[in-house]
Amino acid sequence: MRFLILAGLLQACWGCGDAEPEEYTTEVHVGAADVCLRSNLGRVWCFQHEYRTDEDEVPQPREHYEQISMGAYHVCGLTDEGEVECWLDNSFGRNDDIPEGPFVEVSAGNWHTCALRSDGTAACWGAGDSEAIHPPEGVTFTHIVGGSDGFLALQPDGELVYWGRDNDELNYTPLPEGPFTHIWRGSGVYAAQREDGGIVVWGRCVAGECKVPDDLGSVVDMGLGLYHACALLDDGTVRCWGAEENDTWAGDDNYGQVDVPEGYRFLDVDAAARLSCGLTTERKVVCWGCYSDFYYDDPADNPYCEDPVAPWEQDDE
Repeated sequence: MRFLILAGLLQACWGCGDAEPEEYTTEVHVGAADVCLRSNLGRVWCFQHEYRTDEDEVPQPREHYEQISMGAYHVCGLTDEGEVECWLDNSFGRNDDIPEGPFVEVSAGNWHTCALRSDGTAACWGAGDSEAIHPPEGVTFTHIVGGSDGFLALQPDGELVYWGRDNDELNYTPLPEGPFTHIWRGSGVYAAQREDGGIVVWGRCVAGECKVPDDLGSVVDMGLGLYHACALLDDGTVRCWGAEENDTWAGDDNYGQVDVPEGYRFLDVDAAARLSCGLTTERKVVCWGCYSDFYYDDPADNPYCEDPVAPWEQDDE
């Protein structure tokens, strides 16, 4: 098993004077080609896999974001003023024609982005005039997540709404009946948590990622990748499953993304493609699996599986 520790990336302070607050990592976000970290002060660091650029650290438009959301190849942030800024890959117009806010939440998918207004309505934009950028009219939402082909939203009554591409192979609909309290998205799958804490995963479901363990325990967060799922439990442990033998790859898809490294307790978890990352209680980011890009038809053809994450470890300053 191969994994990397990004040590102490955000454990620093601005100016280090008595009046300056300590800064530390609070969130980890994983995309198909990037890992982004957000601190308690709202500062964001994004690091790209080496196939994208020679620059390890990616500059953000500003130093503070109230919230960020990671898509497959782009990331969007919500500013103090409630506006949305997006950066990284702008292929297919992912970052173009962003509507004006104010917004209270932003969610980036593979090719599109949606933002939630304070009245519960959504505005969406991105690649082409697809169904993914046309949320249903006359419906309000409390939370939105963007997936590979569209968006899943939670309504005030806890029921779900989906808009975007769907067919018998994707199986995004019919939606499971709620009420639900939280939702997550992956590449080809979605997950939702019921009021009693139970987890439901549905969608393409080709490698066991929808087979939620019966003894999973109490889930506080999830990360969904390409053919695998990870859950952060209330005791700080992480459990991952999926990546089983399947017809899509003519074999199993396990490149270590379900093999959680031992000896850690976690505060946050996320996943994308064949990579999983967790933020430990020591504020270190631990990643395991393979940094495999969606463009490879067969993961065995991806040379970066031999070195799944670039050496981004930095010393505390």
